[in-house]
Amino acid sequence: MTPPAPEEPNVFSVDTHWTGGIRTLTIVRGHEVVVDGPYWRYGTDDGPAPGEMLLAAVGACLVNHIVRYLQFKRVIVNSVDVKVTGEFRFAAALEVYDRFTFDVVVEAPSKLDQVVQRAFKVAQGECTMLSILDVKKEFNLTFRPSD
Repeated sequence: MTPPAPEEPNVFSVDTHWTGGIRTLTIVRGHEVVVDGPYWRYGTDDGPAPGEMLLAAVGACLVNHIVRYLQFKRVIVNSVDVKVTGEFRFAAALEVYDRFTFDVVVEAPSKLDQVVQRAFKVAQGECTMLSILDVKKEFNLTFRPSD
């Protein structure tokens, strides 16, 4: 079943509401996302911090593009996982990211090693979120044969 098209083509929109302290509630197509901060950043730890959500979004984008490439090639893999690490420094009271490291692990039959390598490279170029981030990026791929 094909999902319905957005009301406005090529537009994403979210509504974010401050709920006290540094906590916010964001509505994304009916989904509620709580964003807060850790105690050490004056939050109540009710949810991830905005910078952590950025890491999650970039990781999801990279995995999404790897999987879409593999699906296009009609390849079935066992798993695709990524750990995204963001190194930051404090500029005044703000965290400023200097480097993102992407540690991707794909488990698949050994005969798929080359197509997984290609998917990994293609995804790095197609994930829009990666192209708008002006930070150093390091990409690591671990291929785990499942046979």
